[in-house]
Amino acid sequence: MKKRFKVVIGKCLLIGSILLAVQACKEEELVFPPQLEQEAVVSEKRPTARPSSLTYVSAFNQNVEIYFPKLSDRVTKATITYMDGTEKKLELTKFEEPVIIHLSEYKPYDFAIQYFTKEGTSSKVTTTVLMPLPSEVKYKLDNLQTEPIDGGVKFTFPKTLDRSLKYTITYTVEGEQRTKNVEGPAVESIAIDKLFDETKPISFKLTIVDAELKIEESKVIAQVPGPLPEFTDRSNWIATVSDSQIDDGGGAEALIDNDITSFWHSQYDDPSIPFPHWFKIDFGKERFISKIGMIRRSGANNGFIKYDLETSLDGINFTKVASNLSFDPTNSDWQYYKLPSVTKGRYVRVTMTKPKDAGDDFTHLGEFKAFGY
Repeated sequence: MKKRFKVVIGKCLLIGSILLAVQACKEEELVFPPQLEQEAVVSEKRPTARPSSLTYVSAFNQNVEIYFPKLSDRVTKATITYMDGTEKKLELTKFEEPVIIHLSEYKPYDFAIQYFTKEGTSSKVTTTVLMPLPSEVKYKLDNLQTEPIDGGVKFTFPKTLDRSLKYTITYTVEGEQRTKNVEGPAVESIAIDKLFDETKPISFKLTIVDAELKIEESKVIAQVPGPLPEFTDRSNWIATVSDSQIDDGGGAEALIDNDITSFWHSQYDDPSIPFPHWFKIDFGKERFISKIGMIRRSGANNGFIKYDLETSLDGINFTKVASNLSFDPTNSDWQYYKLPSVTKGRYVRVTMTKPKDAGDDFTHLGEFKAFGY
């Protein structure tokens, strides 16, 4: 994992002590400590040079900043020399404001600093190595974190400057290309939801544009979304069944009561009603359905082994999603079926078509659940 700069208000404070010994009519000497592994200093305020030191700031967008301390009245000028393609030389006569230097590359640079007194006496030339930070957009993409969330993916960006940037995420779901745009000065994260297949990675193209500096960077990331959540808002659900045995189980309502010990049982008293049997769930509103789950009646290992699945928007006209699906009544765990594609519907109908034991007319089921959004 790449080493990161610790960033506060988007900038790393690089401290280099400079001792200025003023000697009458003699060369003034500046002494810099070695610029080795420079660590960031965390501060909530803009840096201010102390009387005995300069403060260097590695800034985003390939800038460095130099803050001067209060200098002797005899110092009237300073020069900063560095190479950036060609030799650059800055002459300073005012030291109250920081010197901001934009560099053409993201790499270490050698800087030479020298003071001059009003008598024309110069200090020794002292060198230091400074490295700017990359563009904000590149830094954000290089240090981006992703994580699956329910039915989606969350992208979290490192904090930099409070400048407005434009974020665009493009991706394809079930053949449909989608785009999400977010723009603002302090975007920390972006969530992409309503993704359907938690078994396959989705390719996301993230683009960040800095309109002010005319910088644009893109990155492609493959991430598996989290599974779509279960529908838990069951208060408006209604279950109906083809037939039901009175006083055995809890009737149709037992299918959606969140209690796997209760169950629905088809009619077996005279006259018994043969296969097929069915139940229908009304979600109370249109939903996008990705998966269903069923669990057998507790303690019973007979019932049905084949079923059909249908969905409907109006409860009258049904579309078959799948036929001849398998259910194992000897398995006491939840059994799931993932729909071939996410389907819009308000109703789901499950039709049991074949008993486990030949000759049985009846069937039963403990509980039903559904997933999607």
